[in-house]
This record gives sequence, structure tokens and C-alpha cells, in this order.
Amino acid sequence: MQIGKQLALSLAVLVIGGAAAVFLTPQGAQLAGFGSGKAMSAGGQGEGKGRGQGGPGGPGAGRPDGPPLVLVSTVSTGTANDRLNAIGTGQALNSVTVMPQGSGVIQELFVKPGDMVKAGQVLARLDSEAEILARDKAAVTLKGSLETKKTYEGSAASITRLQQFTAGVTAEEAQLELSIAENNLKRREIVAPADGAAGIVQVSLGAYVTPSTPIVVLDDRSALMVDFYVPEHFLAALKPGMPLEATTIAFAGESFTGEIAAVDNQLDPVSRTIRVRARIDNKEDRLRGGMSFVVTLRFPGEDYPALDPLAVQWDGDGSFVWRLAEGDKAEQVRGTVIQRDADRVLFKADLKPGDRVVTEGVQRLRPGMPVKVSGPGAGA
Repeated sequence: MQIGKQLALSLAVLVIGGAAAVFLTPQGAQLAGFGSGKAMSAGGQGEGKGRGQGGPGGPGAGRPDGPPLVLVSTVSTGTANDRLNAIGTGQALNSVTVMPQGSGVIQELFVKPGDMVKAGQVLARLDSEAEILARDKAAVTLKGSLETKKTYEGSAASITRLQQFTAGVTAEEAQLELSIAENNLKRREIVAPADGAAGIVQVSLGAYVTPSTPIVVLDDRSALMVDFYVPEHFLAALKPGMPLEATTIAFAGESFTGEIAAVDNQLDPVSRTIRVRARIDNKEDRLRGGMSFVVTLRFPGEDYPALDPLAVQWDGDGSFVWRLAEGDKAEQVRGTVIQRDADRVLFKADLKPGDRVVTEGVQRLRPGMPVKVSGPGAGA
């Protein structure tokens, strides 16, 4: 009996809860109105109203009436390939590292850093006692040989032709020995092989040197040679004597003039560039070998249509622009980008100065489509 009451009470609670869910929740309210003509009518009116007002997914979504609105810019003319900047390293017109012709100890040093020296000037001298003795000995030997030869030639005694010939040969050999000894003595002097400015002297008095020991570097800085590399495209325009300008960070804001001294006879097959050597005057001796230079070459160049970078579009066939023809109708013009700068693009195409090209609003354009121009260029 008690179990039956409990079951009846549970069933009543379930029934009351179900009724509350139907009438108190939105889902239940929809279920309650299911099949009702009034509810269906109201639902139909709400959906129709949403579509009629162009709500999301409606027929008018994202399709404003009239031609698309665009912004345009005007085509001008720009010059490409009219200059070339390249980085190179300078070197003295003539640079010589002076080394001794023999081994020995530096006994005298006659050069200081910065000295301007002439070819043939003695810069240092090695110890030469042995060479002096060898020279003196050769001189004595020569003197004796000459005296013997003279005696044989003027003697009334019976002197054979062979003795006279031998005396003459001996005298000649003695003369050669003396010349060798004098040459060896002269080689103890370290002499400048060319004119130039002396760099830092790399030895000191008393140092032992060999023929591979550098003494000092002499630079002829009357002009500097600068080697740099130029792309293959400019090869036809490069000629010896062509003027150029060069700048260096050591003298910011200054420009140095020069000319092309030589063009190499082969291109680098990897970089497709050619080596060019420039000569820059340095009469005031302000420039130094090893400096880095930015070399600028100027060329006649080629003229191309210049556009706003936003006007250039791309697709699977390449680059193109939208030009406005008569009646503000869009016309697709294909071309090739020649040069891209920060504020313009040089575009090789069938365009002329004054043409209007679309820079914004290109997404909906089709060939022959009329457009509405906003801002500068409207009604042009």
C-alpha cells in the first residue's frame, strides 16, 4: 500500500515537471505551437521580413546597386637603368713591399713612416764586413793579374803565346771577381724600387732579416684604383674613360671624381657580373688604400610608364593594370615590371602619360565594366 502511494506521487511529479518544461522554456513554447497555423503564419512573416531587409544571406547581401567605386592615379614617365651604385675597395696606384736581397743584421735605418721616397733611395743597410773584405781581396788579385799581364806583354824575354794568353785570361777573371764582390756589397743596401709614401717600418736597428722579411710598404697614392663589379646588363655601356663619382664613409658628404680605367675581359659565370677598375684622383693625398667606396655610374637610361605600386595586379598570366577608358570603363592592360621603387613602379606596357589606372577597388572589376571614380581623377 505504501509502495503504491510512492509510485503515484512520483508519476504526478513527472507530469507536473513535463508541463512546466513545455510552457516555461522557449523550446517548449515552440513545441506547444507546433502545428498551429497562427504560429506558422507568424514565423513565415518574420523570415520574410528578414530577407526583405537584406539580412545575412539575403539576395542583396554584399551587392550594392550601381557601378563599383574606385580610386585612380595618373600615369607619368620614369627612367630606368640611368645609374648604377656599386661597392668597391681602393688600392694605391702602385704598392711595393720592400724586402732585403740578402740575410743579415740591420745596421742603419734611413726611413720613417710617412716619408716620401724616390726610386733608388737607400732605406736601410745591412752589416757588410765580409763583403767589404771580399771586395778588397778581389781588387788586390786584379791588380796582381794586370801587372803580370803587362809584364808579359812588354818583356823582351822569351814568353810563349800561351803564357801571354793565360795572363790575359787571369786578369779578366780577377776583374769579374771584383765586379761580383762589389755587387754583393751593394746588395747589402736596401733600396727603394719605386717612388711612394713609406708606411710603418716593420723592422728596427739590430734586427736580423732574411730575403723574405718585409721592411716597409711604399704606396704611390697620387691616384687610387677601385675594383668593383657591374651586372651584365650594363656591359655595352661600359667604356674606359667613362666618368664616375665615388663616396666613402671616411669623408661623409663629399664626392670624389674619377673615371673607368679598365674593364675585365671575362664575366663571372656564377654572378653574371664583370670586374671594372676605376681610377680616382688623389692629388691632395687624402685617400688611402683599403678604403671602401660607393661608386656611382650614370647612363642615359630608358623611359617607361611610372605607376602607383597599388595599381599593379597579378594573376596566373602575369602582371596587369586596370586602365579607365572613355566613359570610365575598366580596361585590362598587361605588362612587365621593369623597376620597383618605394613610391613607384616602372611598368612596360601600352600606357601613356596621363592615363588613369585603378589603385583601389579592383576586386570586382571586369573588362568593359563601368565604374564610379572617387576623389582625384573623377571625371577626367
